[in-house]
Amino acid sequence: MIRGAGDATAPEHKPYLAHEDAAYRRRPIPLDIVGEMQPVPADGDAESRLLEEIALADGRAALTEYKKRGIGGEVDARVGRWGRGDEIEALGVAAAHRAADGSVRWAAEAAVAVRARSDAVEREVIELTTGLAPVAETVTLWSHRESQRRVAEGIGYLTFRELLMMEVVLPAPPPEPRKDGALRPFIRDQDEALIAAINNDAFAGHRENDNMTVDTIVDLERQPWFDPAGLLIGEVRGAPVGFCWTKVLPDGSGEIYIIGVRTELHGTGIGRWLLLSGLENLATRHKLRTAFLWTEGDNRRAIRLYENVGFRVAGANWELSRLLGVAQPKG
Repeated sequence: MIRGAGDATAPEHKPYLAHEDAAYRRRPIPLDIVGEMQPVPADGDAESRLLEEIALADGRAALTEYKKRGIGGEVDARVGRWGRGDEIEALGVAAAHRAADGSVRWAAEAAVAVRARSDAVEREVIELTTGLAPVAETVTLWSHRESQRRVAEGIGYLTFRELLMMEVVLPAPPPEPRKDGALRPFIRDQDEALIAAINNDAFAGHRENDNMTVDTIVDLERQPWFDPAGLLIGEVRGAPVGFCWTKVLPDGSGEIYIIGVRTELHGTGIGRWLLLSGLENLATRHKLRTAFLWTEGDNRRAIRLYENVGFRVAGANWELSRLLGVAQPKG
């Protein structure tokens, strides 16, 4: 299975307060952080330019899609904009994630202009960004750069989770024909509940993707990248067994966004069938030469599958926390 990004949100909630649990102990926030960054006004054009500049310099997106949607007010998020003058040099987003059990946690990401990067500025922006969350005890930090992760660990954060970005050259091996199986495209206003049900079964207990709803999918259908023909539903003997959701991003890159397979069918080859079918879709319909996906760094079974069809590790994201003494859940 592949980590998906279809996170559900709820603007009204009763947060779980980690400090009420004796198992949680927080590291102290350092007192030697120099206050260089000041708030700057919101400016959509300037923010877009900043994110584009960072992506060009780093070779990857400065923020995940979910956090970008938070900037636009599409999901429950708090946004901070800072600079050492009038120009924006850093953008921070803390977004809420509601799990299937009703609990809510906050995750933060910080984007810093290349020209402004120093250990001092990085430290300050990390603290400002995580401070956006209304419940500081449960906020985690996502880092997309090794240098940023090093700075975060220097002020008491611990890396407890790694997501690997894996890339493949297209065309990949063709999917093996299944005499008992067939693929069909997603049908709007019909398949939303089906996709949500398969997803939540496949991702039960996942940190972000175990609470997909019909509303979540309808919201994603409004995104500019959404293509019903890129969401393939697999059926075996007429019964839905899984799906492969692909994306073609504005920059022309192809992504295996989510693969979901009913849990009782894991290990039957359906995941490989769906994966190769999704890659074939990207290669033939969109004439793409590469595709990528994200997967948990400790999911050895999935990584072996991806490597077997030609994927190789091309990058990583890390999730960090200041909370100690707790066994972190795995996705």
